[in-house]
Amino acid sequence: VVQDSAIYKWNGSSFSTSGDYFTPIIGGTSCNDSTDDRFFEFKVHVADIYDVCSGHPCGGLTLTAATVHAGGNFNSVIKDTLLIDVDVFINDPPVVVVDPVVSEICSGDSLTFDASASTENYTINTPYDSIISFEWDMDYNATLGFNPTAGYTSDIVEKAFYGTNTYTVAVRATDIFNCMDTGFVTFNSYANPTAFILQDYANLDSCYEVIYDGRLSSGYSPTATLNYLWEFPDSTTSTADSLYKVYGMCAYGYTDPVRLTVTDDKGCSSSTTVPTPVPIELLCYKGKLIDGKAVLTWQTASELNNDYFEIERSNNAIDFKSIARIPGKLNSMEIAEYSYTDEEEIKFSAYYRLKQVDVDGTTTFFGPILIQGPKAKSDLIVNPNPSTGIISVSPHFDMQDFNILVLDECGTILLNKEYNAMEYNQIIELDLNDYGKGLYYIIAGNEAIGFKNQTLILVD
Repeated sequence: VVQDSAIYKWNGSSFSTSGDYFTPIIGGTSCNDSTDDRFFEFKVHVADIYDVCSGHPCGGLTLTAATVHAGGNFNSVIKDTLLIDVDVFINDPPVVVVDPVVSEICSGDSLTFDASASTENYTINTPYDSIISFEWDMDYNATLGFNPTAGYTSDIVEKAFYGTNTYTVAVRATDIFNCMDTGFVTFNSYANPTAFILQDYANLDSCYEVIYDGRLSSGYSPTATLNYLWEFPDSTTSTADSLYKVYGMCAYGYTDPVRLTVTDDKGCSSSTTVPTPVPIELLCYKGKLIDGKAVLTWQTASELNNDYFEIERSNNAIDFKSIARIPGKLNSMEIAEYSYTDEEEIKFSAYYRLKQVDVDGTTTFFGPILIQGPKAKSDLIVNPNPSTGIISVSPHFDMQDFNILVLDECGTILLNKEYNAMEYNQIIELDLNDYGKGLYYIIAGNEAIGFKNQTLILVD
Protein backbone atom coordinates (compact mmCIF):
# COMPACT_ATOMS: atom_id res chain seq x y z
CA VAL A 1 0.00 0.00 0.00
CA VAL A 2 1.25 3.50 -0.84
CA GLN A 3 -0.19 6.82 0.32
CA ASP A 4 1.20 10.31 -0.25
CA SER A 5 4.52 8.83 -1.37
CA ALA A 6 4.72 6.75 1.85
CA ILE A 7 5.06 2.99 1.66
CA TYR A 8 3.06 0.84 4.07
CA LYS A 9 4.16 -2.72 4.81
CA TRP A 10 1.87 -5.68 5.48
CA ASN A 11 2.82 -7.29 8.80
CA GLY A 12 0.57 -10.30 8.46
CA SER A 13 -2.64 -8.78 9.83
CA SER A 14 -2.60 -5.07 8.95
CA PHE A 15 -0.66 -2.34 7.17
CA SER A 16 1.92 -0.28 9.03
CA THR A 17 4.35 2.41 7.92
CA SER A 18 7.68 1.11 6.68
CA GLY A 19 9.51 4.42 6.93
CA ASP A 20 10.31 4.34 3.19
CA TYR A 21 8.98 6.63 0.40
CA PHE A 22 8.73 6.63 -3.40
CA THR A 23 8.93 9.31 -6.10
CA PRO A 24 6.22 9.02 -8.81
CA ILE A 25 6.77 9.79 -12.49
CA ILE A 26 3.67 11.58 -13.85
CA GLY A 27 2.66 11.20 -17.48
CA GLY A 28 5.77 9.29 -18.38
CA THR A 29 7.50 6.03 -17.87
CA SER A 30 10.91 4.98 -16.82
CA CYS A 31 10.57 1.87 -18.93
CA ASN A 32 10.47 3.57 -22.37
CA ASP A 33 10.29 6.97 -24.02
CA SER A 34 6.49 7.09 -24.40
CA THR A 35 4.33 9.61 -22.50
CA ASP A 36 0.77 9.38 -21.34
CA ASP A 37 -0.96 11.97 -19.16
CA ARG A 38 -3.37 9.39 -17.87
CA PHE A 39 -1.04 7.51 -15.59
CA PHE A 40 1.94 7.82 -13.33
CA GLU A 41 4.57 5.20 -12.50
CA PHE A 42 6.62 4.47 -9.41
CA LYS A 43 9.12 1.90 -8.22
CA VAL A 44 9.09 0.16 -4.86
CA HIS A 45 11.71 -2.27 -3.63
CA VAL A 46 10.11 -5.57 -2.70
CA ALA A 47 12.13 -5.63 0.53
CA ASP A 48 10.31 -2.44 1.55
CA ILE A 49 6.93 -4.16 1.54
CA TYR A 50 7.75 -7.81 2.10
CA ASP A 51 10.15 -9.86 4.22
CA VAL A 52 12.53 -11.54 1.78
CA CYS A 53 13.34 -14.16 4.42
CA SER A 54 9.69 -14.88 5.13
CA GLY A 55 9.91 -18.55 4.36
CA HIS A 56 7.01 -18.32 1.88
CA PRO A 57 6.76 -21.11 -0.72
CA CYS A 58 9.23 -21.02 -3.58
CA GLY A 59 8.08 -19.23 -6.72
CA GLY A 60 7.84 -15.74 -5.33
CA LEU A 61 5.07 -13.26 -4.75
CA THR A 62 2.59 -12.68 -7.60
CA LEU A 63 0.77 -9.29 -7.79
CA THR A 64 -2.46 -9.94 -9.73
CA ALA A 65 -4.50 -6.81 -9.11
CA ALA A 66 -4.36 -3.41 -7.46
CA THR A 67 -6.83 -0.59 -6.89
CA VAL A 68 -6.39 3.18 -6.83
CA HIS A 69 -8.53 5.21 -4.45
CA ALA A 70 -9.67 8.75 -5.18
CA GLY A 71 -7.80 11.44 -3.35
CA GLY A 72 -5.24 8.88 -2.16
CA ASN A 73 -7.46 8.04 0.80
CA PHE A 74 -7.87 4.39 1.70
CA ASN A 75 -11.50 5.05 2.65
CA SER A 76 -12.52 6.91 -0.52
CA VAL A 77 -14.23 5.34 -3.51
CA ILE A 78 -12.25 3.33 -5.96
CA LYS A 79 -11.24 5.50 -8.89
CA ASP A 80 -9.55 2.98 -11.12
CA THR A 81 -8.26 -0.54 -11.21
CA LEU A 82 -4.72 -1.47 -12.24
CA LEU A 83 -4.14 -4.94 -13.62
CA ILE A 84 -0.65 -6.07 -12.73
CA ASP A 85 0.91 -9.47 -13.15
CA VAL A 86 4.51 -9.41 -12.01
CA ASP A 87 6.45 -12.32 -10.47
CA VAL A 88 8.61 -11.03 -7.66
CA PHE A 89 11.11 -13.42 -6.03
CA ILE A 90 10.71 -13.96 -2.32
CA ASN A 91 13.88 -15.66 -1.05
CA ASP A 92 13.57 -18.72 1.14
CA PRO A 93 16.20 -19.32 3.82
CA PRO A 94 18.80 -22.07 3.30
CA VAL A 95 18.11 -25.53 4.66
CA VAL A 96 20.78 -26.87 7.05
CA VAL A 97 21.60 -30.57 7.01
CA VAL A 98 24.21 -31.69 9.56
CA ASP A 99 25.79 -35.09 10.17
CA PRO A 100 26.46 -37.19 12.13
CA VAL A 101 23.32 -37.73 14.14
CA VAL A 102 24.70 -39.32 17.30
CA SER A 103 23.21 -39.91 20.73
CA GLU A 104 26.15 -41.13 22.84
CA ILE A 105 29.93 -40.79 22.81
CA CYS A 106 32.79 -41.55 25.18
CA SER A 107 34.76 -38.82 26.91
CA GLY A 108 37.67 -37.78 24.73
CA ASP A 109 36.02 -38.88 21.48
CA SER A 110 36.44 -36.51 18.56
CA LEU A 111 33.43 -35.92 16.32
CA THR A 112 33.48 -34.56 12.77
CA PHE A 113 30.38 -32.52 11.95
CA ASP A 114 29.51 -32.17 8.28
CA ALA A 115 27.08 -29.51 7.03
CA SER A 116 28.21 -29.66 3.39
CA ALA A 117 24.86 -31.22 2.33
CA SER A 118 23.03 -28.01 3.33
CA THR A 119 21.19 -26.33 0.43
CA GLU A 120 20.63 -22.70 -0.49
CA ASN A 121 16.95 -23.50 -1.32
CA TYR A 122 16.78 -21.28 -4.42
CA THR A 123 14.13 -21.50 -7.20
CA ILE A 124 14.51 -21.28 -10.94
CA ASN A 125 13.89 -17.56 -10.62
CA THR A 126 17.07 -17.01 -8.59
CA PRO A 127 19.88 -19.36 -9.56
CA TYR A 128 22.38 -16.89 -8.11
CA ASP A 129 21.34 -17.62 -4.53
CA SER A 130 24.01 -19.43 -2.47
CA ILE A 131 25.20 -20.08 1.08
CA ILE A 132 28.05 -17.72 1.85
CA SER A 133 28.98 -18.66 5.43
CA PHE A 134 28.76 -21.26 8.17
CA GLU A 135 29.02 -20.55 11.88
CA TRP A 136 29.19 -23.16 14.64
CA ASP A 137 28.27 -22.97 18.30
CA MET A 138 30.11 -26.01 19.70
CA ASP A 139 28.44 -25.74 23.13
CA TYR A 140 25.00 -24.37 22.31
CA ASN A 141 22.81 -23.18 25.18
CA ALA A 142 19.17 -22.54 24.35
CA THR A 143 18.87 -19.93 27.10
CA LEU A 144 21.86 -17.91 25.92
CA GLY A 145 21.09 -18.38 22.25
CA PHE A 146 23.45 -18.93 19.36
CA ASN A 147 27.01 -17.90 20.25
CA PRO A 148 29.54 -18.62 17.45
CA THR A 149 32.67 -20.49 18.53
CA ALA A 150 35.83 -18.81 17.25
CA GLY A 151 37.70 -20.73 14.60
CA TYR A 152 34.77 -22.90 13.46
CA THR A 153 33.68 -21.33 10.14
CA SER A 154 33.83 -24.09 7.52
CA ASP A 155 31.13 -26.53 6.47
CA ILE A 156 33.05 -29.43 8.10
CA VAL A 157 34.48 -29.09 11.63
CA GLU A 158 35.94 -31.41 14.27
CA LYS A 159 36.02 -31.24 18.06
CA ALA A 160 36.68 -33.54 21.03
CA PHE A 161 34.28 -33.63 23.98
CA TYR A 162 35.11 -34.61 27.55
CA GLY A 163 33.45 -35.65 30.78
CA THR A 164 29.89 -36.69 31.53
CA ASN A 165 27.64 -34.07 29.96
CA THR A 166 24.86 -33.37 27.46
CA TYR A 167 26.15 -31.34 24.53
CA THR A 168 24.29 -29.52 21.76
CA VAL A 169 26.21 -28.42 18.67
CA ALA A 170 24.49 -25.81 16.46
CA VAL A 171 25.41 -24.72 12.93
CA ARG A 172 24.02 -21.61 11.24
CA ALA A 173 24.10 -21.13 7.46
CA THR A 174 23.68 -17.70 5.88
CA ASP A 175 22.88 -17.03 2.18
CA ILE A 176 23.64 -14.01 0.02
CA PHE A 177 20.34 -12.37 1.05
CA ASN A 178 21.39 -12.69 4.72
CA CYS A 179 18.69 -15.29 5.30
CA MET A 180 19.65 -17.96 7.86
CA ASP A 181 18.81 -21.45 9.00
CA THR A 182 20.16 -23.31 12.04
CA GLY A 183 20.62 -27.05 12.59
CA PHE A 184 21.26 -28.88 15.86
CA VAL A 185 22.89 -32.10 17.07
CA THR A 186 22.35 -33.10 20.71
CA PHE A 187 24.19 -36.02 22.32
CA ASN A 188 25.45 -37.35 25.66
CA SER A 189 29.12 -37.75 26.57
CA TYR A 190 30.04 -40.34 29.19
CA ALA A 191 33.21 -40.47 31.29
CA ASN A 192 35.44 -43.43 30.49
CA PRO A 193 35.64 -46.20 33.09
CA THR A 194 38.69 -46.44 35.33
CA ALA A 195 40.55 -49.73 35.17
CA PHE A 196 42.25 -50.79 38.42
CA ILE A 197 44.26 -53.93 39.19
CA LEU A 198 44.73 -55.32 42.68
CA GLN A 199 47.26 -58.14 42.88
CA ASP A 200 48.57 -60.48 45.53
CA TYR A 201 50.84 -63.53 45.64
CA ALA A 202 50.48 -67.12 46.80
CA ASN A 203 53.16 -69.84 46.91
CA LEU A 204 52.63 -73.33 45.57
CA ASP A 205 55.02 -76.27 45.60
CA SER A 206 56.55 -75.88 42.14
CA CYS A 207 55.27 -72.57 40.90
CA TYR A 208 53.95 -69.28 42.11
CA GLU A 209 50.45 -67.95 41.81
CA VAL A 210 49.35 -64.33 41.35
CA ILE A 211 45.85 -63.17 42.24
CA TYR A 212 44.57 -60.48 39.85
CA ASP A 213 41.43 -58.61 40.86
CA GLY A 214 39.79 -55.96 38.66
CA ARG A 215 36.60 -55.48 40.68
CA LEU A 216 37.73 -52.12 42.04
CA SER A 217 37.44 -50.72 38.51
CA SER A 218 34.66 -48.13 38.18
CA GLY A 219 32.30 -46.91 35.44
CA TYR A 220 30.51 -43.68 34.61
CA SER A 221 27.96 -44.51 37.34
CA PRO A 222 27.65 -47.11 40.13
CA THR A 223 25.10 -49.01 38.01
CA ALA A 224 27.27 -49.18 34.88
CA THR A 225 27.91 -52.70 33.57
CA LEU A 226 31.61 -53.45 33.10
CA ASN A 227 33.23 -56.07 30.88
CA TYR A 228 36.81 -57.21 31.53
CA LEU A 229 39.62 -58.34 29.27
CA TRP A 230 42.90 -59.54 30.75
CA GLU A 231 45.92 -59.92 28.46
CA PHE A 232 49.01 -61.75 29.72
CA PRO A 233 52.52 -61.78 28.23
CA ASP A 234 52.23 -65.53 27.53
CA SER A 235 49.41 -64.64 25.02
CA THR A 236 46.63 -66.00 27.25
CA THR A 237 43.52 -63.92 27.97
CA SER A 238 40.58 -63.92 30.37
CA THR A 239 37.24 -62.12 30.64
CA ALA A 240 36.73 -62.74 34.37
CA ASP A 241 36.58 -59.82 36.81
CA SER A 242 39.21 -61.57 38.98
CA LEU A 243 41.36 -64.66 38.55
CA TYR A 244 44.37 -66.66 39.66
CA LYS A 245 47.32 -66.76 37.27
CA VAL A 246 49.89 -69.53 37.77
CA TYR A 247 53.44 -68.93 36.58
CA GLY A 248 56.22 -71.52 36.47
CA MET A 249 59.00 -70.60 38.88
CA CYS A 250 61.48 -70.33 36.03
CA ALA A 251 59.14 -68.43 33.72
CA TYR A 252 60.68 -65.03 34.37
CA GLY A 253 61.50 -64.23 30.75
CA TYR A 254 58.51 -61.98 30.07
CA THR A 255 59.06 -58.26 29.69
CA ASP A 256 55.56 -57.18 28.58
CA PRO A 257 53.16 -56.13 31.35
CA VAL A 258 49.83 -57.63 32.36
CA ARG A 259 47.05 -55.50 30.84
CA LEU A 260 43.43 -55.06 31.95
CA THR A 261 40.94 -53.33 29.62
CA VAL A 262 37.55 -52.39 31.08
CA THR A 263 34.62 -51.60 28.74
CA ASP A 264 31.27 -50.26 29.99
CA ASP A 265 27.77 -50.63 28.55
CA LYS A 266 28.22 -47.42 26.54
CA GLY A 267 31.19 -48.88 24.69
CA CYS A 268 33.68 -46.66 26.52
CA SER A 269 36.89 -48.26 27.71
CA SER A 270 40.20 -47.71 29.46
CA SER A 271 43.26 -49.83 30.21
CA THR A 272 45.87 -50.18 32.89
CA THR A 273 48.93 -52.40 33.32
CA VAL A 274 51.04 -53.94 36.05
CA PRO A 275 54.49 -55.45 35.58
CA THR A 276 54.78 -59.17 34.98
CA PRO A 277 56.04 -60.82 38.19
CA VAL A 278 59.83 -61.10 38.36
CA PRO A 279 62.01 -62.51 41.16
CA ILE A 280 62.89 -58.99 42.33
CA GLU A 281 62.43 -55.46 41.08
CA LEU A 282 65.71 -53.74 41.92
CA LEU A 283 65.51 -49.98 42.33
CA CYS A 284 69.19 -49.23 42.80
CA TYR A 285 72.52 -50.86 43.67
CA LYS A 286 75.22 -48.45 44.91
CA GLY A 287 78.56 -48.48 46.62
CA LYS A 288 80.93 -45.95 48.15
CA LEU A 289 84.13 -45.86 50.15
CA ILE A 290 83.70 -44.95 53.85
CA ASP A 291 86.72 -45.05 56.15
CA GLY A 292 88.60 -47.24 53.68
CA LYS A 293 85.80 -49.82 53.46
CA ALA A 294 83.24 -50.51 50.73
CA VAL A 295 79.67 -49.85 51.86
CA LEU A 296 77.12 -51.38 49.48
CA THR A 297 73.41 -50.50 49.49
CA TRP A 298 70.49 -51.62 47.35
CA GLN A 299 66.68 -51.37 47.29
CA THR A 300 63.98 -53.64 45.92
CA ALA A 301 60.48 -52.46 45.01
CA SER A 302 59.08 -56.01 45.07
CA GLU A 303 60.31 -59.56 45.62
CA LEU A 304 58.87 -62.86 44.47
CA ASN A 305 60.33 -66.16 45.72
CA ASN A 306 63.57 -64.34 46.49
CA ASP A 307 65.70 -66.63 48.69
CA TYR A 308 68.87 -64.57 49.25
CA PHE A 309 71.50 -62.20 47.87
CA GLU A 310 75.23 -62.88 47.55
CA ILE A 311 77.91 -60.18 47.51
CA GLU A 312 80.80 -61.02 45.17
CA ARG A 313 84.12 -59.19 45.00
CA SER A 314 86.85 -58.99 42.34
CA ASN A 315 90.09 -57.05 41.94
CA ASN A 316 90.10 -57.33 38.14
CA ALA A 317 86.36 -57.41 37.21
CA ILE A 318 86.91 -60.97 35.91
CA ASP A 319 87.39 -63.33 38.84
CA PHE A 320 84.68 -62.91 41.47
CA LYS A 321 84.36 -64.67 44.79
CA SER A 322 81.45 -64.69 47.22
CA ILE A 323 82.11 -62.78 50.45
CA ALA A 324 78.63 -62.54 52.04
CA ARG A 325 75.07 -63.90 51.92
CA ILE A 326 72.08 -61.67 52.78
CA PRO A 327 68.61 -63.28 53.27
CA GLY A 328 65.84 -62.00 50.96
CA LYS A 329 62.24 -61.17 51.85
CA LEU A 330 60.89 -64.16 49.87
CA ASN A 331 57.67 -62.37 48.78
CA SER A 332 57.09 -58.68 49.24
CA MET A 333 55.26 -55.85 47.49
CA GLU A 334 56.88 -53.15 49.62
CA ILE A 335 60.19 -51.33 49.21
CA ALA A 336 62.96 -53.19 51.05
CA GLU A 337 66.39 -51.71 51.83
CA TYR A 338 69.62 -53.70 52.19
CA SER A 339 73.20 -52.82 53.03
CA TYR A 340 76.53 -54.58 53.48
CA THR A 341 79.97 -53.32 54.59
CA ASP A 342 83.08 -55.14 53.38
CA GLU A 343 85.46 -55.10 56.33
CA GLU A 344 88.49 -55.67 54.11
CA GLU A 345 90.23 -52.35 53.57
CA ILE A 346 90.41 -51.14 49.97
CA LYS A 347 93.71 -49.54 49.02
CA PHE A 348 93.49 -49.71 45.26
CA SER A 349 90.29 -50.74 43.39
CA ALA A 350 87.63 -53.41 43.86
CA TYR A 351 84.58 -54.52 41.89
CA TYR A 352 81.41 -55.68 43.65
CA ARG A 353 78.69 -57.75 42.02
CA LEU A 354 75.25 -58.49 43.48
CA LYS A 355 73.88 -62.00 42.90
CA GLN A 356 70.19 -62.69 43.52
CA VAL A 357 69.09 -66.33 44.04
CA ASP A 358 65.48 -67.64 43.87
CA VAL A 359 64.14 -70.50 45.98
CA ASP A 360 64.60 -72.82 42.97
CA GLY A 361 68.23 -71.74 42.47
CA THR A 362 67.64 -69.37 39.55
CA THR A 363 70.20 -66.56 39.68
CA THR A 364 70.33 -62.97 38.43
CA PHE A 365 73.38 -60.67 38.55
CA PHE A 366 73.49 -56.91 39.06
CA GLY A 367 76.55 -54.72 38.59
CA PRO A 368 79.47 -54.82 38.96
CA ILE A 369 80.13 -51.46 40.55
CA LEU A 370 83.61 -50.02 41.06
CA ILE A 371 84.95 -48.84 44.42
CA GLN A 372 88.29 -47.00 44.27
CA GLY A 373 90.66 -46.75 47.20
CA PRO A 374 93.07 -43.91 47.99
CA LYS A 375 95.92 -45.53 46.01
CA ALA A 376 93.84 -46.42 42.96
CA LYS A 377 95.27 -45.36 39.64
CA SER A 378 93.30 -45.61 36.45
CA ASP A 379 95.17 -46.47 33.29
CA LEU A 380 92.13 -45.63 31.12
CA ILE A 381 92.36 -42.13 29.69
CA VAL A 382 89.02 -40.30 29.42
CA ASN A 383 88.84 -36.69 28.26
CA PRO A 384 87.41 -34.28 29.19
CA ASN A 385 86.49 -35.22 32.72
CA PRO A 386 84.15 -33.71 33.94
CA SER A 387 82.32 -33.70 30.59
CA THR A 388 79.13 -32.20 29.20
CA GLY A 389 78.44 -35.28 27.05
CA ILE A 390 81.11 -35.97 24.40
CA ILE A 391 84.16 -37.88 25.65
CA SER A 392 87.27 -39.44 24.10
CA VAL A 393 88.45 -42.82 25.45
CA SER A 394 92.02 -44.08 24.87
CA PRO A 395 92.17 -47.81 25.77
CA HIS A 396 95.56 -48.90 24.21
CA PHE A 397 95.19 -52.70 24.31
CA ASP A 398 98.03 -53.57 21.93
CA MET A 399 96.07 -54.94 18.99
CA GLN A 400 93.52 -56.81 21.08
CA ASP A 401 89.77 -56.53 20.52
CA PHE A 402 87.94 -55.10 23.51
CA ASN A 403 84.61 -53.84 24.87
CA ILE A 404 83.72 -50.48 26.34
CA LEU A 405 81.09 -50.38 29.05
CA VAL A 406 79.34 -47.39 30.58
CA LEU A 407 77.70 -47.98 33.98
CA ASP A 408 75.72 -45.61 36.15
CA GLU A 409 76.35 -45.32 39.88
CA CYS A 410 73.74 -48.03 40.52
CA GLY A 411 75.77 -50.51 38.49
CA THR A 412 73.32 -50.54 35.60
CA ILE A 413 75.07 -51.18 32.27
CA LEU A 414 74.02 -48.39 29.93
CA LEU A 415 76.40 -49.24 27.09
CA ASN A 416 78.34 -52.39 26.17
CA LYS A 417 79.92 -52.23 22.72
CA GLU A 418 82.67 -54.33 21.13
CA TYR A 419 85.48 -52.62 19.21
CA ASN A 420 88.06 -53.93 16.78
CA ALA A 421 91.61 -53.10 17.89
CA MET A 422 92.86 -52.54 14.34
CA GLU A 423 90.25 -49.84 13.84
CA TYR A 424 89.72 -48.34 17.28
CA ASN A 425 92.84 -48.95 19.35
CA GLN A 426 93.85 -45.32 19.67
CA ILE A 427 90.94 -42.96 20.46
CA ILE A 428 87.20 -43.68 20.65
CA GLU A 429 84.62 -40.94 20.83
CA LEU A 430 81.45 -41.58 22.85
CA ASP A 431 78.32 -39.45 22.89
CA LEU A 432 76.72 -39.55 26.35
CA ASN A 433 74.35 -36.63 25.84
CA ASP A 434 71.34 -38.88 26.41
CA TYR A 435 72.46 -39.55 29.99
CA GLY A 436 71.74 -37.15 32.81
CA LYS A 437 74.32 -35.43 34.93
CA GLY A 438 75.94 -37.57 37.63
CA LEU A 439 78.62 -40.18 38.29
CA TYR A 440 79.43 -42.88 35.70
CA TYR A 441 82.00 -45.66 35.33
CA ILE A 442 83.83 -46.14 32.03
CA ILE A 443 85.32 -49.64 31.72
CA ALA A 444 87.35 -50.94 28.76
CA GLY A 445 88.56 -54.50 28.13
CA ASN A 446 87.21 -58.04 28.40
CA GLU A 447 87.78 -61.19 30.45
CA ALA A 448 90.69 -62.30 28.27
CA ILE A 449 92.80 -59.13 28.40
CA GLY A 450 91.59 -57.59 31.65
CA PHE A 451 89.92 -54.28 32.33
CA LYS A 452 90.82 -50.64 32.63
CA ASN A 453 88.47 -48.17 34.27
CA GLN A 454 87.86 -44.54 34.93
CA THR A 455 85.26 -42.62 36.89
CA LEU A 456 83.47 -39.96 34.83
CA ILE A 457 81.40 -37.01 35.98
CA LEU A 458 78.77 -35.61 33.62
CA VAL A 459 77.70 -32.00 34.14
CA ASP A 460 75.20 -29.72 32.41
